[in-house]
Amino acid sequence: MGREWLDWFKFEDQEHCEWATKYLGQRGHIVGPANGWRSLQSRLSGLVAEWPARDQATQMPQDPAHAPYLMLELRMRSAYYQWKKRRDDKQFSTYNLRMRKDLRPLLRHLAKNQNMTISEALEDLVRRENSMSRDFRAEMDRRLAEASQKASQEAEHKEELQKQRLEQHQRVITQLTNRAANVEVQLEGLTITDQAAQEEREAFEGLVEERASVIRDEYQDELSRIPKARRRSSASLPRTPPPPPDNSTD
Repeated sequence: MGREWLDWFKFEDQEHCEWATKYLGQRGHIVGPANGWRSLQSRLSGLVAEWPARDQATQMPQDPAHAPYLMLELRMRSAYYQWKKRRDDKQFSTYNLRMRKDLRPLLRHLAKNQNMTISEALEDLVRRENSMSRDFRAEMDRRLAEASQKASQEAEHKEELQKQRLEQHQRVITQLTNRAANVEVQLEGLTITDQAAQEEREAFEGLVEERASVIRDEYQDELSRIPKARRRSSASLPRTPPPPPDNSTD
C-alpha cells in the first residue's frame, strides 16, 4: 500500500486540524465552512482526498499536475513541525542554574538510572519534592487536628469531672450545715418529738433552715477571705531560631 498525503499529520486532533485549515486556506486550498469540530475534520480530509494520487506524484515529481502538491506538502510539513515546537515550547521555561561541580556526576547518574535527560531528572526531583512537601503538610495538619480534638475532649472531660466534684461538695456542705443548724437549735433547748403537731414540726424545720442559711453565709464569707492561688504562666518557646554554632577555632 502506497503513502497517503499528509500521513504525518494528526487528523484526530482538533487544534491541529484548525491549524491545517488556516495554513491551506492562506495558500488557496479553501476548506468549506464546517458546523463543529468533526465536520471540520471531515471537510479537511475530503479536501486532501481530492488531490492527485500520492504514489503517482512521487513517481512523476516534475509533472505540473503533481509538483505543486509535492511542494505544498513539503513546506506544510516544515511549517507544521515548527508550529508544534513553538506550541510545545510554551509549556517550558529556560533556567540558568549554578551548581557545584561535584553534583554533576550525581545528576547524570540519577538521570541515567531513571532513563531521563538531565532536564527531566531535575523536573522529576522538583515535582517529587513538591508532592512530598504537600503530603507532609497534609499529614501534619491531620495530626494537629487529631491532637486538638483530643485536647478538647480531655478538657471537656476534665470540666465535667470538676463540675461533678463541685456538685458533690455542695451536697456535702448542705448536709453538714443542716446538721450544724439542727444541733445549734437543739442546744438552745428547742426540740421536736415524733408526737408533735404538724404546725409545730413545720415551725421547727423553718427555724433549722433559717439557722442553716446563716451558717452557709458565714461559711461562704470565710471562704472568700482565703487568698486564691496564682496561676503559673505557661512557658513560651522562643520564636527566633537559635544562633548558629561557633565554628571558630582558638
